[in-house]
Amino acid sequence: MTQPTIDELLRASAPAAPSARVSAIVAETRAAVERERAPRFKRRLLVFVPVATVGALALTAGAIVVNTITADVVVPISYTTDTGSAQTCTAEFAAGSAFDADDRALTAHLRGYNWTGIGQKIYDRALAEPFDPATSDLVGLSQRDIDGMSWSDAMTAELDNAIPQSLLGQDAAFFSWGSDCEGLLH
Repeated sequence: MTQPTIDELLRASAPAAPSARVSAIVAETRAAVERERAPRFKRRLLVFVPVATVGALALTAGAIVVNTITADVVVPISYTTDTGSAQTCTAEFAAGSAFDADDRALTAHLRGYNWTGIGQKIYDRALAEPFDPATSDLVGLSQRDIDGMSWSDAMTAELDNAIPQSLLGQDAAFFSWGSDCEGLLH
């Protein structure tokens, strides 16, 4: 007598094909489970979407409120470029400290400071002390980019010069500023 091959043993051990009745019951059960799952998922989705949307809006509104700094002083800036183009823009300042969001002494100084000619001073400094791309890791800068960085550096220096260190040293005082100036130099 010869020994059966592995293929013959596997064929002989295979389960019998399910009857048509068993296959129909399995198909009905699967369909019922799918029908049962679908409405729950849709109901959960109907609750989840509005709740998630309201939560996201609340977080966004909170972030906007937290990051909004009210300007204490708005300074008009104007200057004329070497090509004769007149430029106007503004700088906004907010003053405060870690202990008091309203630093009255610094705000009073910013409001009382004589800002006349500050735009031309910034412009002249930007031309005299241009940003040098070779001293940074930035690559592929256009001349407009370099001019903007020169303007920004000059503006920071001139605004820092406008505030006495004695006002910045008390109670961890700070001031922040923003500007809509493009920094056109030519």
